[in-house]
Amino acid sequence: MDELTLSIIDRGSSSQTALQTALGQFATQSRARVHVRFQPWQEARQNLGKSGFPNDGSIDIAELDTAWMSDAIASGTLRPYSAHELDQCRGNDEYLPALLECTHLAGEADTWAIPWLADTILLHYRKDLFVSARINPQMGLCNLAELQATAKSLSAAGIHIPIALPCKVYPSNLIRIVASWVWRAGGDFIHRDGKQVLFDHPEFVQGVKDYFHLYQTLSPEGRQTLETVGTQEALFKHNAAMAIGGTWVMQAPSTFPNPEFARNLAVARLPGIPFVGGSTLAIRRGLTCEREAIELVQFLSTSPSIIAYARQAGLAPARLRGINSPELSSSPAHAVLVESTKCGRTLPAVKQWNLIEDRLSQALYSICSQLLADPYRSVDSLINRTLSQTARELNHALTQKTT
Repeated sequence: MDELTLSIIDRGSSSQTALQTALGQFATQSRARVHVRFQPWQEARQNLGKSGFPNDGSIDIAELDTAWMSDAIASGTLRPYSAHELDQCRGNDEYLPALLECTHLAGEADTWAIPWLADTILLHYRKDLFVSARINPQMGLCNLAELQATAKSLSAAGIHIPIALPCKVYPSNLIRIVASWVWRAGGDFIHRDGKQVLFDHPEFVQGVKDYFHLYQTLSPEGRQTLETVGTQEALFKHNAAMAIGGTWVMQAPSTFPNPEFARNLAVARLPGIPFVGGSTLAIRRGLTCEREAIELVQFLSTSPSIIAYARQAGLAPARLRGINSPELSSSPAHAVLVESTKCGRTLPAVKQWNLIEDRLSQALYSICSQLLADPYRSVDSLINRTLSQTARELNHALTQKTT
């Protein structure tokens, strides 16, 4: 019997159990035995996202974050999928357009991965705090300008954390959040040829400024809190009125402080153009049991049992019908999740994206840290200087790599 090693991003014991249950069903209909290796996100990014599959053949099929695809493709370790195989893994469904873009490099036709799971950034808020501040969320969260005005109104009402913004998180998360403001302002990350970043262009700069102006609505106590806790803890334990985060914020009601809190927690689409991410499934180049690997990817993509895994992981299937399955539609965040994933965008799949992402993440994190340390400094001049320098250094590095 053939044995396949499957690498999966670790999302906790409940999701592990759900996946193992699904793979048990696969074992009854296949000649292949599957060994699963669960890796933390950071470890998987280091082991797979930066250099593709390891040379020792220890991993045959891997879940890759959509942001890792460009460098994984460039590694030359991924096996391409044929058009027929892509159709097989889709079944009688359609992929979310944003995630399909992540399966190949911009401007190229070869497909190197299958869309698997979808994620998006949502806005979570406390209905009771909106009522006390006399704010209608239907009006106050309808666009980015209203979101800014709402945060100011909540601050004026004495709420220390009008909106919980990421501070001590993986720096790459800042890119995925700031992207909504950048795209709404008409900016983008990189030129279509992939050889020049656009961080110093007026539209990009304006989007970043609009986002970081939200930090000025935090009180001194609120800033201090966000330097020590994450956005979810700020929402659950420190009376934040709003928080930006994925569907996982609403995923575990058992972690809510009390039933009253649960009744007052609601979710809305992040104004602007939402970020859509998630993961794909890739196969190692040179694998001898290709047919069994394709069967496993097809099973993971189309089997109803995978819905349970997606639910436990706090994510959604990367297919339109799958995302609307009854098992997921019972979630209070489901309708918003569907709307956000259908109208959102993803990060560009271009060569050297890991380098670009790392440098921009550091720049955004530097801006965030300096604003928290000194909220009275000029936001605009700090952003202008930081983005200009980052763009200049990156464009020089990209030019060197292409000559």
